[in-house]
Amino acid sequence: MPAAIYKLARDDDLKDPNPILFSGGRAWTSSEQVQMPFLCADCEQMFGAGGERYVLSQCCRPEGFALRDGLKGRSPVLADDQIAVFDLEVGDENLEHITYFAASVFWRASAGRWKGDTGPLELISLGTKYEDEFGSYLLGKQSFPGSSILVLLICSEDKPFRGASFPVSDRSSGCFKHWFYMPGLMFTMFVGNRKPEQMRAVSLARGRAYVGPVTRHKVNKIMRDVIKTVTFSKKLKERYGR
Repeated sequence: MPAAIYKLARDDDLKDPNPILFSGGRAWTSSEQVQMPFLCADCEQMFGAGGERYVLSQCCRPEGFALRDGLKGRSPVLADDQIAVFDLEVGDENLEHITYFAASVFWRASAGRWKGDTGPLELISLGTKYEDEFGSYLLGKQSFPGSSILVLLICSEDKPFRGASFPVSDRSSGCFKHWFYMPGLMFTMFVGNRKPEQMRAVSLARGRAYVGPVTRHKVNKIMRDVIKTVTFSKKLKERYGR
């Protein structure tokens, strides 16, 4: 995940303001970014200019939530009692920035071999075929792969969770579903021949995004389950009385 997200997850009101990391059955606070020697400086610059800087300016930040605020006063194209679908209307260039950023996070999680303080991290695998397709897209050699559908959920809670998750995978109805969370934004990508084609109508490819509670999403259950099972560091035990 981009280093700037670690800064957004800090809580400066605490004695130890660093974000909480979970890995290897334990939890601890750290200011260190999970990283590895993987990309050259030119590629890092390409990813930053291609979408990372724009998305980080639009997600939930202490000073506001620009992407969600831009939807205020607008009518959704679809809605139920909890979720609404909006045309983002951010312009083609910025829509491409959002798509490019999400694709770069998924691709890096799959193509790299990442390590945290406790050892290797088990992230996602796109598979060789799809990994190559996304690599070509990120290099500007092809359009966004038609083998995939990318959906964005914008958090509707008053105070979105100030944290992030590394990309996670599960299998649903015969296709792979990958997702990750950053402050206020949840990206989900369906990959494979049996992906739910009906989701294209509300996808980023159509310039659309959901607005709804992230608490309905699996990330909320996963975080609760993790907190129940991990061993807390001494600092975290003191902070939360565990």
